[in-house]
Amino acid sequence: MIVAGWLEISTMDGVAGSTQVSVHALSVNDTYEDRTVTLNFKTTADEITRASMTITQTANNIVVITYNDKAITRENKAIGYGGL
Repeated sequence: MIVAGWLEISTMDGVAGSTQVSVHALSVNDTYEDRTVTLNFKTTADEITRASMTITQTANNIVVITYNDKAITRENKAIGYGGL
């Protein structure tokens, strides 16, 4: 799925309660403005948002992913409703 014209999100694997996704910036941010997308993860049963993740590609072409106002790094293996 393409979001905001610059970010591709693909489901890698998943079962009830756990889903892996891949996030890929499709292009260099050659503007003078940061661009940001917020992903809301909802349950299919009741459509309640259980987690949100913000992805920002800066004007310097750096991609920053945050969850609960904390940066996501390579060391993070999973995020979820219960916290990081």
